[in-house]
Amino acid sequence: MRYAPFSTTGLLAVAAIAGAAFQFGLGKWIAESQVVRRAVETAEDLGLIVALVILVLVVVLVASPAACVRYLLLYGDLRVTDDNRVLRIAHGLLTTRHTTLDRARLRGVALREPLALRLVGAARLDAVMTGRTAQQGGSSLVLPSAPDEEVRRVAAEVLTGRLPLEVPLRSHGPRARRRRYTRTLWPVAVVIAAGLVALTVTDRHVPVAVIATVVVVLAAGACALAQDRYRGLGHAVVDGHLVARSGSIDRQRICLDADGVIGWTVRQTFFQRRAGLATVVAATPAGAGRYEVIDIPVDEAWALVQEVTPGMGEAWIDR
Repeated sequence: MRYAPFSTTGLLAVAAIAGAAFQFGLGKWIAESQVVRRAVETAEDLGLIVALVILVLVVVLVASPAACVRYLLLYGDLRVTDDNRVLRIAHGLLTTRHTTLDRARLRGVALREPLALRLVGAARLDAVMTGRTAQQGGSSLVLPSAPDEEVRRVAAEVLTGRLPLEVPLRSHGPRARRRRYTRTLWPVAVVIAAGLVALTVTDRHVPVAVIATVVVVLAAGACALAQDRYRGLGHAVVDGHLVARSGSIDRQRICLDADGVIGWTVRQTFFQRRAGLATVVAATPAGAGRYEVIDIPVDEAWALVQEVTPGMGEAWIDR
């Protein structure tokens, strides 16, 4: 339950409560209350940045207990059992939910590691099932936010092997790294340029030291994010599974059964062609329906297809 505050469930709970308040006409009463007026006056005295920091802290302090309570009610008394034919997942204190997953329809697992959960050593686990998607009320959920070691242990039990979870992933090379930096830094450059233009148009005088500090902080944050995105990028083919990992803020590691892949697409955008990269898309009737190996060197794309599904990439490799 201690990992609940590091997900968005608490924020969603607070948003739902706020939405209900406005729905029943309480929003105007709250906005005109003496407490809100004093808060606005205090914010004006403290300044915008300090007020925003305090607001974020207040939201976190409110959302964290809400997330813990929701997690406890939704996932309390969690049990996952396996009889080698079906997986049974049961959880919930007030409303108990029982889910049965047929192993014959199992096509792999998705190890989800959002940035906030990674920072505290946690993850969550979903099953990739034929005929079921992660959007169907979480019907493919195996483990909610839990210690990373425990999630990997359960994932190994589901896959009947640890190799897809522990195999070192192939790097996508310097061109993929350069693309991570380019795609992360240009939005920051646009924001900085727009801010400078706004200061010029409004004729507001901001100390050069403050502007330089903001630019350095934004650039450093963007570079750290780009490097983490590249560090999380990779793929492997092992033990009859395609393993693909990508992302930083919302990182996931997909272990997909090669027998579950029914088709392939190798896609190149204009910028990928210039960089010599491609995205390989594995189509499957399970889970999300398509899983991507992002920004792989183009000369390795069809070789990967051939490695996972022998004979399907042969003609394109010859071409």
